[in-house]
Amino acid sequence: MMPKDSSLISGRRRIFRTVAAGLISVAFAHPAFAACYTPKEAAAEQAIRIHSELMVVGLTCAAQFRDPALFARYAAFTNKHSNELRAHESAIIGYFAKTAEGNPKRRFDHWRTSIANSVSTRAALSSAGIYCGDKRELVAALDAASRFDGKRVNAILEYAPEASVISRPMCAQDAVALSTTE
Repeated sequence: MMPKDSSLISGRRRIFRTVAAGLISVAFAHPAFAACYTPKEAAAEQAIRIHSELMVVGLTCAAQFRDPALFARYAAFTNKHSNELRAHESAIIGYFAKTAEGNPKRRFDHWRTSIANSVSTRAALSSAGIYCGDKRELVAALDAASRFDGKRVNAILEYAPEASVISRPMCAQDAVALSTTE
């Protein structure tokens, strides 16, 4: 047997490491691995869920609140926080752009409609008195909100615990970073 040339072996190892690193980076760029949320995307989903809840409250609870302008309050909130709402929407559209095929705006619209339908179904399955009674503090908190950014969304989740559930897992590195900063 002939002794192996050490430069040949180290060259092969270098090639193997380069190929392995390339394959790993391609694998992690695949949508299946990118299907987790960053903190910004998670906060954006929660904000959109809260906004959908407020829309359903505005449509459902005017009689219970004895406030015929309740839906107008939802519209005023939407106008007041339009820039922040657009930023939340953009974060989710960006998530769909990196994780799903097809038109990300269309996927967002479908996803947002499914959230509103889910909130509406939950409201319909509950009595109006119970559902609307549970949402009084949410409406008051949103009326008082000067901002609708990530920190304010977290504070408002107390009044809309259903909105705290997100539909995707947090990315591991972001979940670790969040747990060490809290």
